[in-house]
Amino acid sequence: MLFYLTNSLIASPEDEDFLLIRKCIKKLATSVTEHKHLLMGDFDVISHFNTLFNNPDDEESLLFNTLEKQEAINSIPDEITYYIEVIRGEPSALRKDGNVTIAQVKYKMFEDTTSCEKTALLGEDDYDCQVFLHIYKWYINNVCTTRLANNLEPTLGAGGHIVSEIKKMKSKNRLCLAIVDSDKKYPTHQPGKETTCYKCMKIKETSIYKLMVLNVQEIENLFPLEYINNHKFEGVGIINKQHFDTLLNNCHTEYILQYLDLKKGVKKSDVVNDTHYQTFMSYCFIHNSLINKGLEFQDFLSSISDDDYIQRPLQESLLKNVLNDIKEREKNKEELHPYLFEFQEIEWKRIGQFLLDWGCARSKEALV
Repeated sequence: MLFYLTNSLIASPEDEDFLLIRKCIKKLATSVTEHKHLLMGDFDVISHFNTLFNNPDDEESLLFNTLEKQEAINSIPDEITYYIEVIRGEPSALRKDGNVTIAQVKYKMFEDTTSCEKTALLGEDDYDCQVFLHIYKWYINNVCTTRLANNLEPTLGAGGHIVSEIKKMKSKNRLCLAIVDSDKKYPTHQPGKETTCYKCMKIKETSIYKLMVLNVQEIENLFPLEYINNHKFEGVGIINKQHFDTLLNNCHTEYILQYLDLKKGVKKSDVVNDTHYQTFMSYCFIHNSLINKGLEFQDFLSSISDDDYIQRPLQESLLKNVLNDIKEREKNKEELHPYLFEFQEIEWKRIGQFLLDWGCARSKEALV
């Protein structure tokens, strides 16, 4: 995260807040020298702290000395669209400057070193964060070339406990970024109160906690076809893949793949009481020549039992298996150039920018 120091933090030794401001900014500066965050500020305040931290053996001193020497210390990098001002008074509401959102926090937040830790990255599944980081790598290689380091801390194992993890992070004033599936079964579907997405959306966002809801049913919907086709399916998986392939290369492909449940598939019992879901699944049925056999969709529904599939699952463990494939290909130094559907490209870019803003950190070059 980029923290921007404002001139409001300048205090004389006689000021009652002087020692606490010095203490808090020193802790924040230490986290920056440890490559957990990024620091910038107004010229006067940078010069002020450069004078205060004047021990040449301390990295905090070297940091402010380096910042003061830089010509454009108050120029926010073009690639950043969200940053936090550190102020002395009470924080104001979020404000916009062009496409950049600016938040504020009070300096006292950094009295507890927990607030100086790397931004925590939370996902619903143990493997979600690995996908997000893979997408970030694609983003900086193909969309937004940057010299900024990135140092998020994936919190593996959040899984079904992501709601309690978010609340725990918030209670500790820990910077936290959570990304969850929308759980939408079709474009106009409204997920119920029992879904993780709904529960997370009920948690109030703050300047140091943000939630991203993916515009797909689940993270697997974001996998490019190349990644899926590269995976070796076996047994019943071969049949499932054949059914999946019938949905490709038609005018409804993107519409279907954005919301289709690739892990569990869709059974008659899932749609029987939801006419909107039936309409959505009718598009799958129309293009799946392995099952439609010239039937009308409603006739097909009438001919199958509640436990029969309208669309077979692709693979329950698709997330884990595709990730393993990606790791193996990267290990073999194979370059990945995924072709993305429009909805996938939009989401990959959103995720990439989100991680860039919340994970940016000082690179590990020597301070001089």
